Amino acid sequence: MNVSVDFIRKMDRLEPGFRDVFYSFIEELEKHREERVSKIEFNELKEIVRDLARGNDLEVNIFGMGEKEGKEVPIIGECKSQLSKNDVDTFLRKKVKRLDSIYPEPFLVLATYMTSGRDVEEYVKKKGIALYHSYRF
Repeated sequence: MNVSVDFIRKMDRLEPGFRDVFYSFIEELEKHREERVSKIEFNELKEIVRDLARGNDLEVNIFGMGEKEGKEVPIIGECKSQLSKNDVDTFLRKKVKRLDSIYPEPFLVLATYMTSGRDVEEYVKKKGIALYHSYRF
C-alpha cells in the first residue's frame, strides 16, 4: 500500500492504541482488495472452468515466445494440411479469442501444405496472420 508522507505525519499524532487499530483496519482493507477480482476476470475464469468441465481443452499446434521491438511476444499458430478460409476463422474464433485475455497481442502463424482456394492466402494476409507453406521449411 502506498501512503503519503502527510498521512504518516497525521498518523503519528494519534494515540498509539488508536493508531494500531487504524493500521490494522487499513491492512485488512488492503488484504481484501487484493483478493477481489473484477467481474470481467471472474467471467473469463468461469468460461475457462466451464470449458474444462465439458472437456473442451484448448489445443494449440504452435506456441512459443519471441521478441518484437524489445518486448516479449507470444507466438500462436495452427497447422493444416489444406487450409481454407473456414479454418482461418475457426482458428481466430476458437483458439486466438480464448487466449486473448492471457496473450493480448500475439504473433499469429498458420502453416500449411496447400490452400483450398486462390483467395485463401490473401484472406490470411488481410487477417494479419503470417502464412508458411511446409514444403518451404
